[in-house]
Amino acid sequence: MRDYESAWKVYPVVGFGDGVRNGSDMAGVPYVARYDHDGDYSWNCNNYVQEGVARIMPRR
Repeated sequence: MRDYESAWKVYPVVGFGDGVRNGSDMAGVPYVARYDHDGDYSWNCNNYVQEGVARIMPRR
C-alpha cells in the first residue's frame, strides 16, 4: 500500500471486512496488517485496500 507522501510498502492481507467502518460499507473488502488495536486490524479504515492505493505482490 502507498504510505502518505512516501513510497510503497508491503503489508499482508489479514482479513475481509464484514460491515460499516467510518460510514463506508467495507463488507468483503480486504484489509492489511498496518494499524492495529490490540491485534485487531479491522477497526481502522486506513487498513482497507481501496482503489488506487495498492498493488498486488506475489507471495514468497
